[in-house]
Amino acid sequence: MRSAASVGFVLAVLVTPASAQRIWTLSGLPGVIEENASTGAILSAFYLPPPLVPFAPPFGDLSVDRAGGALWLTDGFTIARVARTGGMLLDAEPVPPPFGPLTGLSFDTTVGIPNLWITDGFLVGNFGLGPFGLFPLAPFFPSPLPGLVGIDYDSSTGTLWILDGVGGIANVDPFGLVLAFAPPPAVVLPPYSAITVDTTLPGGPAVPRVWVLGVGGIENLLTGAVITGYGFAGAASEGIGFAPMPNRYGAGTPGPLGFVPEIDWTGGFATIGNALGAIVVSNAVPGPAVLLLSGAAADPPIFVPPVGAIWVDPLALFSATGLLAVGPAPGFAGQISSVPIPAIPLLVGATVFAQWINFDGAGFGLSRALSITIGSI
Repeated sequence: MRSAASVGFVLAVLVTPASAQRIWTLSGLPGVIEENASTGAILSAFYLPPPLVPFAPPFGDLSVDRAGGALWLTDGFTIARVARTGGMLLDAEPVPPPFGPLTGLSFDTTVGIPNLWITDGFLVGNFGLGPFGLFPLAPFFPSPLPGLVGIDYDSSTGTLWILDGVGGIANVDPFGLVLAFAPPPAVVLPPYSAITVDTTLPGGPAVPRVWVLGVGGIENLLTGAVITGYGFAGAASEGIGFAPMPNRYGAGTPGPLGFVPEIDWTGGFATIGNALGAIVVSNAVPGPAVLLLSGAAADPPIFVPPVGAIWVDPLALFSATGLLAVGPAPGFAGQISSVPIPAIPLLVGATVFAQWINFDGAGFGLSRALSITIGSI
């Protein structure tokens, strides 16, 4: 039986998307930065772990495993899988022959086996990830654009988006046949160095739902949004990766004991088919708590005496999940409410808004809110 939360995700499909997104930027010197794609706020950073070494454009790229949660990096000579928080090395493979130093890579799980698309600027190949390293899955093909600097797989169509340094952007099938070209960025200038698919935007044949990295920022070709101030200050960036990840907004209301409940997301990225997604309440007090799920935000908030500031729209409410007793003591570490996301492609781009209300017998404490924009893998 589908939960109320799952049904709510289906009902929210017509909601205008909010910016619940993450962008990872790779610089050959010194490493990786994670940023909020709407505000540019830096959320985490780490230096390149060995055996990766400092490098410069056009070599290097980054890709996000939106199913498993890790990052894939290359300095041109080594392909590495690292934890997206802290950058701990999880796996490392040499670049397979006959490829030269890599200028682009993309991770994909949609064909039933984890695999990588790679390019050295002239040749494009697809490799499976096995217990004994990389093995070819399909014949290599020459790049339809000269001097490729970026590549990313679009799961909505089973095609690749490729980029050269001067603004050539093309959508190609897995055998290298060009299906469509896209115009270059309107604001960001060449030389360009990376491309990544925005999986929270509705996809389809030749729909350029991609971000492009160039001089002056990272530009979304479909929406026109531009991120500036990205990456490490003063360092050239060679790779970008995208994943849907919920963002918090607003401000919480303390309860009578002074505790402001906190809200957060756990269980991986907000992608369709993620059965592990859950919303956490912490820093609350023992007593009942209710998780509100709505199809719209309330911004500015609605003040409801004596409860406090409500940051989700009550008129669009589709679920109010109660926990009879959160605890065990004031300020406890955390408790979760499961919010699985159905594997329904129509949910891509939908946004759900969440907020906790905690009652301790004397009054109410309210968390800030969480916006969850759903993406594809």
